[in-house]
Formats: sequence, C-alpha cells, structure tokens
Amino acid sequence: MIRTKYPDKGKGKAGRKGYFQTDFVRQVYCLAMLGARDQDIADFFQVNITTIDYWKRNRSDFMQAMKQGKWE
Repeated sequence: MIRTKYPDKGKGKAGRKGYFQTDFVRQVYCLAMLGARDQDIADFFQVNITTIDYWKRNRSDFMQAMKQGKWE
C-alpha cells in the first residue's frame, strides 16, 4: 500500500465546498417580497449573479421561494 500525504486526494468531487445554506430559502423569500432583483439578492448573499442563477436552476426550494415571494 502506498501512503500519501493527502489520503483523500482524488476521491469525491473536485472544487470548492458549496456555499448554499438552508436558511437562504427563507431569506430569499423575504427579499423577493420586498421587491429585490436577482442582483440585489446576489449582493445580499455576497455572491456573483451567476451563483444565484445556478441556485435557481439546481435548488427547487430556492426557486420556489423566489417565485412565491415575488407574487405575494
């Protein structure tokens, strides 16, 4: 067996750990109710607008909260 300095290297997903937190769903709902645009939401969470687009595509709870907040 070959021992390496980084035993977990090469296993699992590459890249940075996700920034998304479940509290963001409630927060985006409130922001949408206040009329926040996507750029405003990105500024609030201190992420790029493309991250908001990614969350909208891949997190159905996030997108649903945005839709509900904008229509209430």
